[in-house]
Amino acid sequence: MNFCEATSEPTDTGVSGGYSKGATLPLYSWYPGFIKRRFGRLAVTTKPELANHATYPAVHWFSYYQLAAYLSARGMECFDRFDMIDVSRLSAVPRVAVAAARAAATLRFIGHALTEGTTVFGIKRAIH
Repeated sequence: MNFCEATSEPTDTGVSGGYSKGATLPLYSWYPGFIKRRFGRLAVTTKPELANHATYPAVHWFSYYQLAAYLSARGMECFDRFDMIDVSRLSAVPRVAVAAARAAATLRFIGHALTEGTTVFGIKRAIH
């Protein structure tokens, strides 16, 4: 079985991809591509504060959905943070929240948008 795991956690040397209280560009990984490219150009030219004055700001930010689509097209079955949570270890309220995110695509999307970083676990589908 082949698998891959990808995580994207914000650092102090680039823009934050998720919601973060101190983020320079909050929710950056969710911006449309043309806006990301514009901010990327500004960060390395006239507005280095956009990327916390990083010499080489991160430019390849992605959402869970973008990465899952990319991996799925290459024969991977993808799982996100909500799929991988062991609910047996959670108290009642978090268990209900995870169940809701698993059941409703809109709640899952909101959960991805409001949590920092991206976590993806992919398993290569068997070829028959």
